[in-house]
Amino acid sequence: MTARNVGRVPFAKGGRRAHPIKTQKKIIKKMNKKTYELSIISAIAASGNVLWVQKRGHKIQNIPEIPLVVDDKIQTIKKTEQIYSTLCDLGFNEELIKNKKGKKIRAGKGKNRGRKYKRKKGILIVIKDDFGIVKSSRNIPGTEIINIEDLSIDKLAPGGVAGRLIIWTQSAFNELKNKFEVLI
Repeated sequence: MTARNVGRVPFAKGGRRAHPIKTQKKIIKKMNKKTYELSIISAIAASGNVLWVQKRGHKIQNIPEIPLVVDDKIQTIKKTEQIYSTLCDLGFNEELIKNKKGKKIRAGKGKNRGRKYKRKKGILIVIKDDFGIVKSSRNIPGTEIINIEDLSIDKLAPGGVAGRLIIWTQSAFNELKNKFEVLI
Protein backbone atom coordinates (compact mmCIF):
# COMPACT_ATOMS: atom_id res chain seq x y z
CA MET A 1 0.00 0.00 0.00
CA THR A 2 1.40 3.32 -0.99
CA ALA A 3 1.04 6.58 0.83
CA ARG A 4 -1.42 7.79 -1.79
CA ASN A 5 -3.94 5.05 -0.94
CA VAL A 6 -4.00 5.70 2.79
CA GLY A 7 -6.93 8.11 2.42
CA ARG A 8 -9.16 5.34 1.07
CA VAL A 9 -8.67 2.71 3.77
CA PRO A 10 -10.80 2.47 6.90
CA PHE A 11 -9.52 3.73 10.26
CA ALA A 12 -6.89 5.92 8.61
CA LYS A 13 -6.96 9.66 9.11
CA GLY A 14 -9.27 11.00 6.41
CA GLY A 15 -10.20 7.49 5.30
CA ARG A 16 -13.60 6.03 4.57
CA ARG A 17 -15.83 4.46 7.20
CA ALA A 18 -15.31 0.76 7.81
CA HIS A 19 -18.98 -0.22 7.83
CA PRO A 20 -20.97 2.73 6.51
CA ILE A 21 -24.71 3.09 6.94
CA LYS A 22 -26.46 1.64 3.91
CA THR A 23 -29.84 2.87 2.77
CA GLN A 24 -32.01 -0.17 2.28
CA LYS A 25 -35.45 1.29 2.79
CA LYS A 26 -37.31 2.47 -0.29
CA ILE A 27 -38.74 5.81 0.68
CA ILE A 28 -40.95 6.33 -2.37
CA LYS A 29 -43.24 3.57 -3.56
CA LYS A 30 -44.43 3.76 -7.14
CA MET A 31 -48.15 3.58 -7.68
CA ASN A 32 -50.44 3.32 -10.69
CA LYS A 33 -51.91 6.66 -11.79
CA LYS A 34 -55.54 5.54 -11.71
CA THR A 35 -55.12 3.94 -8.29
CA TYR A 36 -53.50 7.12 -6.99
CA GLU A 37 -56.31 9.29 -8.38
CA LEU A 38 -58.87 6.90 -6.91
CA SER A 39 -57.21 7.22 -3.50
CA ILE A 40 -57.36 11.01 -3.78
CA ILE A 41 -61.06 10.85 -4.70
CA SER A 42 -61.71 8.51 -1.76
CA ALA A 43 -59.94 10.90 0.62
CA ILE A 44 -61.97 13.83 -0.74
CA ALA A 45 -65.18 11.83 -0.29
CA ALA A 46 -64.21 10.96 3.29
CA SER A 47 -63.57 14.63 4.03
CA GLY A 48 -67.17 15.33 3.04
CA ASN A 49 -68.54 12.79 5.53
CA VAL A 50 -69.25 14.18 9.01
CA LEU A 51 -68.62 10.87 10.78
CA TRP A 52 -65.21 10.39 9.17
CA VAL A 53 -64.16 13.95 10.01
CA GLN A 54 -65.26 13.57 13.64
CA LYS A 55 -63.58 10.18 13.87
CA ARG A 56 -60.30 11.77 12.82
CA GLY A 57 -60.57 14.09 15.84
CA HIS A 58 -61.67 17.40 14.34
CA LYS A 59 -63.97 19.68 16.35
CA ILE A 60 -66.84 20.45 13.98
CA GLN A 61 -69.81 21.22 16.25
CA ASN A 62 -70.09 24.89 15.20
CA ILE A 63 -69.36 24.44 11.51
CA PRO A 64 -72.42 25.05 9.31
CA GLU A 65 -71.81 22.28 6.76
CA ILE A 66 -69.28 19.75 5.56
CA PRO A 67 -67.72 20.11 2.98
CA LEU A 68 -67.43 23.84 3.52
CA VAL A 69 -67.16 25.91 0.32
CA VAL A 70 -66.31 29.58 0.80
CA ASP A 71 -66.09 32.54 -1.54
CA ASP A 72 -62.92 33.24 -3.54
CA LYS A 73 -62.36 36.47 -1.59
CA ILE A 74 -60.62 34.41 1.10
CA GLN A 75 -57.68 33.97 -1.30
CA THR A 76 -56.94 37.71 -1.18
CA ILE A 77 -56.44 37.96 2.60
CA LYS A 78 -52.94 39.19 3.33
CA LYS A 79 -52.87 39.41 7.16
CA THR A 80 -52.72 36.53 9.64
CA GLU A 81 -55.10 38.32 11.99
CA GLN A 82 -57.71 38.60 9.23
CA ILE A 83 -57.51 34.93 8.23
CA TYR A 84 -57.66 33.89 11.89
CA SER A 85 -60.77 36.00 12.52
CA THR A 86 -62.34 34.69 9.30
CA LEU A 87 -61.79 31.10 10.42
CA CYS A 88 -63.27 31.94 13.83
CA ASP A 89 -66.32 33.51 12.16
CA LEU A 90 -66.80 30.33 10.13
CA GLY A 91 -66.95 28.31 13.38
CA PHE A 92 -63.44 26.89 13.64
CA ASN A 93 -62.70 28.31 17.14
CA GLU A 94 -62.41 24.95 18.89
CA GLU A 95 -60.33 23.47 16.07
CA LEU A 96 -57.84 26.35 16.15
CA ILE A 97 -57.51 26.16 19.94
CA LYS A 98 -57.03 22.37 19.76
CA ASN A 99 -54.24 22.79 17.22
CA LYS A 100 -52.54 25.50 19.24
CA LYS A 101 -52.44 23.24 22.30
CA GLY A 102 -51.50 20.17 20.24
CA LYS A 103 -47.73 20.67 20.33
CA LYS A 104 -46.16 17.61 21.96
CA ILE A 105 -42.60 16.47 22.51
CA ARG A 106 -41.77 13.51 20.30
CA ALA A 107 -40.92 10.15 21.86
CA GLY A 108 -37.63 8.53 20.91
CA LYS A 109 -34.37 9.70 19.44
CA GLY A 110 -35.99 12.09 16.97
CA LYS A 111 -35.79 14.70 19.73
CA ASN A 112 -32.02 14.77 19.37
CA ARG A 113 -32.15 14.84 15.58
CA GLY A 114 -33.94 18.11 15.04
CA ARG A 115 -37.51 16.76 15.25
CA LYS A 116 -38.28 17.56 18.87
CA TYR A 117 -41.93 18.57 18.54
CA LYS A 118 -44.93 16.96 16.90
CA ARG A 119 -47.93 19.07 15.96
CA LYS A 120 -51.53 18.14 15.21
CA LYS A 121 -52.86 18.49 11.68
CA GLY A 122 -55.73 20.92 11.47
CA ILE A 123 -57.64 22.65 8.72
CA LEU A 124 -56.66 22.23 5.08
CA ILE A 125 -57.66 25.12 2.83
CA VAL A 126 -57.75 24.24 -0.87
CA ILE A 127 -57.39 27.22 -3.21
CA LYS A 128 -57.05 27.77 -6.94
CA ASP A 129 -55.00 30.99 -6.98
CA ASP A 130 -52.77 32.51 -4.33
CA PHE A 131 -53.21 36.24 -3.79
CA GLY A 132 -51.53 36.33 -0.37
CA ILE A 133 -53.37 33.71 1.69
CA VAL A 134 -50.44 31.25 1.78
CA LYS A 135 -48.11 33.74 3.41
CA SER A 136 -50.76 35.06 5.79
CA SER A 137 -51.77 31.65 7.13
CA ARG A 138 -48.30 30.19 7.66
CA ASN A 139 -48.27 31.22 11.31
CA ILE A 140 -51.56 29.55 12.26
CA PRO A 141 -50.71 26.20 13.91
CA GLY A 142 -51.98 23.12 12.10
CA THR A 143 -53.45 25.06 9.18
CA GLU A 144 -52.21 24.26 5.70
CA ILE A 145 -52.96 25.88 2.36
CA ILE A 146 -52.64 23.89 -0.85
CA ASN A 147 -53.32 24.64 -4.49
CA ILE A 148 -55.81 22.39 -6.26
CA GLU A 149 -53.07 21.43 -8.73
CA ASP A 150 -50.80 20.20 -5.91
CA LEU A 151 -53.45 18.07 -4.20
CA SER A 152 -51.87 14.92 -2.76
CA ILE A 153 -52.91 12.02 -0.60
CA ASP A 154 -50.39 13.09 2.06
CA LYS A 155 -52.27 16.34 2.60
CA LEU A 156 -55.79 14.90 2.28
CA ALA A 157 -55.23 11.91 4.56
CA PRO A 158 -52.17 12.49 6.78
CA GLY A 159 -50.86 9.30 8.28
CA GLY A 160 -53.15 7.29 6.03
CA VAL A 161 -56.24 8.34 8.01
CA ALA A 162 -58.95 9.81 5.80
CA GLY A 163 -61.42 12.48 6.87
CA ARG A 164 -59.40 15.68 7.15
CA LEU A 165 -61.28 18.92 7.71
CA ILE A 166 -61.13 20.80 4.40
CA ILE A 167 -62.26 24.28 3.40
CA TRP A 168 -62.69 24.67 -0.36
CA THR A 169 -62.77 27.94 -2.25
CA GLN A 170 -65.50 28.13 -4.88
CA SER A 171 -63.06 28.14 -7.81
CA ALA A 172 -61.12 25.16 -6.41
CA PHE A 173 -64.34 23.22 -5.90
CA ASN A 174 -65.37 23.90 -9.51
CA GLU A 175 -61.91 22.87 -10.72
CA LEU A 176 -62.24 19.58 -8.85
CA LYS A 177 -64.82 18.32 -11.33
CA ASN A 178 -62.58 19.16 -14.29
CA LYS A 179 -59.56 17.51 -12.71
CA PHE A 180 -61.16 14.18 -11.84
CA GLU A 181 -64.00 13.97 -14.37
CA VAL A 182 -62.66 10.70 -15.82
CA LEU A 183 -63.06 8.82 -12.56
CA ILE A 184 -66.19 10.51 -11.18
